[in-house]
Amino acid sequence: MAVEEAEFAATAVSWRNPDHADVVAHSYRHRHGEAAGGPALEDIERALLAQPRITVPTIVLDPVEDGVHPMPEVDPWSTRFGKVYERRCIDRAGHFCRASDLMLSRPRSATSRGRRRLDPLAFAQDGVFARSTPQAGTRAMRKVILDTDPGVDDAMALRFLTRRPELELVGLTTVHGNADIDTVTRNALHLKDRFGFAAPVAQGSGVTLLNRLGQPAPQVHGEGGLGGLVLPERCQAVPDGRRAHRMMIDLIRDHPHEITLIAVGPLTNLARLLDKDPEAARLVAGVVVMGGAFGTHGHTGNVTPVAEANVANDPEAADAVLTGPWPVTVIGLDVTQQAVMDGAYLDRLRDEGGTDGRFLHAVSYAYRGFHQRSRRLDGIFAHDILAVAYAMRPELFTLRRGPIRVVCGGLAAGQTIQRPDGAAFPPGAWDAHPAQSVAVDVDVEGVLALFAGTFIGGQPEPEPPVSR
Repeated sequence: MAVEEAEFAATAVSWRNPDHADVVAHSYRHRHGEAAGGPALEDIERALLAQPRITVPTIVLDPVEDGVHPMPEVDPWSTRFGKVYERRCIDRAGHFCRASDLMLSRPRSATSRGRRRLDPLAFAQDGVFARSTPQAGTRAMRKVILDTDPGVDDAMALRFLTRRPELELVGLTTVHGNADIDTVTRNALHLKDRFGFAAPVAQGSGVTLLNRLGQPAPQVHGEGGLGGLVLPERCQAVPDGRRAHRMMIDLIRDHPHEITLIAVGPLTNLARLLDKDPEAARLVAGVVVMGGAFGTHGHTGNVTPVAEANVANDPEAADAVLTGPWPVTVIGLDVTQQAVMDGAYLDRLRDEGGTDGRFLHAVSYAYRGFHQRSRRLDGIFAHDILAVAYAMRPELFTLRRGPIRVVCGGLAAGQTIQRPDGAAFPPGAWDAHPAQSVAVDVDVEGVLALFAGTFIGGQPEPEPPVSR
């Protein structure tokens, strides 16, 4: 049997959660078939899924030396096997790509294994797969579109995103939610003027998928949505001429398999994207949703006993997005209400975080008052900030897999319910829908340190934008 037919006879298996870990495992068979050696596909997959916080950029099992091999400088497979190997590579989103597009790292423990047959379960458990941190500079900048309804924590998340080197904002879209669509779009344009980012801003849907008006929350985010801050009468930035879902589709098709959608408002725009161009969903690297509540740590709803605000504002859209043909990670109240930026933390941002730190303190002042009145909490929940943090540092989160459905209508409208993978239930509404990921735990100290370090002694503060 030819090398390309024997060495690469097995189908590549990918852990289908691109936003949680950059892991690709190549199964293989030697020239005498799978029975002669090499881990079975199901063993590799089971090993990967057993590790909740894998952070290795990419892993490939070499069909020749049974080890994990390096690459950023040399691509031994593409030179050894040419185009055959390139066709067999799968990127982090599960799509075929060139071997040269993958980052591979070789733990030292693998070099001593020689030609001994690899047990994937033991290999994962001894730490080669788990919690291995990439070297500085090896993580490529990720293109993101932020779908948002600014919003106090939206504004804080946006500044966080635009100050970080890991993420490249290629588009910002607005949706009804914390205020009406005209107000949140004006807020987004003001934030573009203030922060000076280049990404286009496109106005999205002002009503739900079923053409209902949303439910603005001035009691939470203040008049105007940005904590009652007085904004200039006119913005220099102007909105893009396309509707939000159309701009998303264009950007996704311009950058296939590269863009992560971060949605921190109602999911109407994403549902319209699915409706207008369902194939574009298969070209998305991943979707991160701030929304929902699954009862972990006792966190259920924040607008009803069972529903979170973003999902409750358009449950039909949320159900469409969470059952769609793209990989979704849900960052819900289960983790966002674990992460509290208390008064001392916010005051330190003001005192030590420069211009941005003072803005973050000012915009969150009324929001902090709402939490004091409603929760007797001296601080704020870091809701949307955690969605951005996940896109940068998925290793700070623990995920649970399984299909998700949203209750549409009735007393429990907006409730999110996951059927965990492996749970034995009779046939039901979750069947035939893809497994998605729900964050059930978070390293709170790690997230808060990441955010604070961005503004205090971390990333240099950019120059103020030049008037155009």
